[in-house]
Amino acid sequence: MNTEGLMAARQAAGYAFLQPGQRCTHCPGTKFFLQTSTGDAMTLRSKLLAAAAAALLSSAALAQTAANADAPALTKEQIRAQMKADHAANVALAKKVRQAIYSTKALNDTDIAVFAKARTGKIVLAGTILDESQDQIAQDTASKVAGVQTVASKLMTYEAP
Repeated sequence: MNTEGLMAARQAAGYAFLQPGQRCTHCPGTKFFLQTSTGDAMTLRSKLLAAAAAALLSSAALAQTAANADAPALTKEQIRAQMKADHAANVALAKKVRQAIYSTKALNDTDIAVFAKARTGKIVLAGTILDESQDQIAQDTASKVAGVQTVASKLMTYEAP
């Protein structure tokens, strides 16, 4: 999959792209992806620091919303367990959609990545296809999978160099 398709899919899935020097104004439930000014991959240390910051901000935001709703505050362990369960559900739904797409003969020569949000049933398809008819076939195939509510397509037609 090309970089533009992957970035478009991440943006559709709720990622905000930050330029060097920008501050992250993290909202509850928002994910973010940091990119260097040259577009190069971040170092492992930077990725780990960014992941730790995201986890801290997410857990703080979740704890604040729970406290504001006059409900008993969730412990860190409960929040982690919920986040792990959500992640596992997202991966499982994406896997089911990916298997359905790969088993469709009309989509053999495609490069499609699947991003899923199991709580809402939202699926984002990103990647390259050979012709426009494959876009509709991929969307129809994904929408037939159990648990899928909506399908967004960020598929691009492959253009030979």
